Amino acid sequence: MKLRNCLVFISVLLFCCSFSPAQTRLSLAFGEGFGSIKVGDINTTLISTNAAYDGLRNSAPGAVAGEYLPMPTGFRDWQAELRWNAWGRFSIGIAISAPLHFSNFSALTHTWFGHQSGLPQTMNNTVAPDVHVSAPVSLNFCYTVPIITRINLIARGGMGYYRARIEQTWSRVDRNPDESTFVGQQYFSVKGKHIGYEGGIALEYVFNTRISLMMAGVWRFAKIGSFEGSWQSHLDSFDGYGSLTDTQNVTEEGFLYHYIGDSFYVDARHEKLILSSFFPEYGIDMPFGQRKAFLDLGGFTLRIGVKIGLF
Repeated sequence: MKLRNCLVFISVLLFCCSFSPAQTRLSLAFGEGFGSIKVGDINTTLISTNAAYDGLRNSAPGAVAGEYLPMPTGFRDWQAELRWNAWGRFSIGIAISAPLHFSNFSALTHTWFGHQSGLPQTMNNTVAPDVHVSAPVSLNFCYTVPIITRINLIARGGMGYYRARIEQTWSRVDRNPDESTFVGQQYFSVKGKHIGYEGGIALEYVFNTRISLMMAGVWRFAKIGSFEGSWQSHLDSFDGYGSLTDTQNVTEEGFLYHYIGDSFYVDARHEKLILSSFFPEYGIDMPFGQRKAFLDLGGFTLRIGVKIGLF
């Protein structure tokens, strides 16, 4: 809902409810706003992998073009809540919020020269992460404190059910000095769920017992700590004349893990993600600090909206 439409909606409600009966027990609250999340391993892995090339950027200018970029963390948000004035200043609400979507696309090209031929060899990488968070449903508890005439302070806390899907596509094209090439793509799709918590405060301006305007700030504490799904890898090999010489396909099912390992292309260590059916205790990249990957949905949201008394 656009801001102009929201203002028109609020104006119509104020006009229709200028005369109100006794205080209502059940109300509907709707708000729109902006927020941000921390994201976690998906973004920190991209930042760490990009930083691994900093030494090469400084020692051999032109050898690295482009960079791996993290996903944006901001979003537009809405929430609709059915609230019951249970007793006194306490109320209970059931709310649903907007689904979230975060994505990005970035590319990095690494060029180096063969020790014998002196001819250039290039590796072109593109990475496209994508995060979908289903509309979270939450149970909230509110306590209202009158401040001055028509203005209330509301303290709130609650818990929400979060479900998310993470997808990532990593594509590469390697061109060798003899003009042979490797064209590959790795893709994983994983899902996870968890119960999160939130707390916040709101200011309420009471027009009458039917209509109130509200501004609320909410802090979320929600981290999905386990993701399970599948991984697919495809690699085509071509000779210097462009003829296909080999094709490899690999699939795997398991959990998504995070660790720190050696880079395969530069002399550095950085964060990595791997989908595996077993704990990645060993590997040619010397893994360290292995654990399950997480998605951190914690953050802050500011919403402005209206509360409508129903009956």
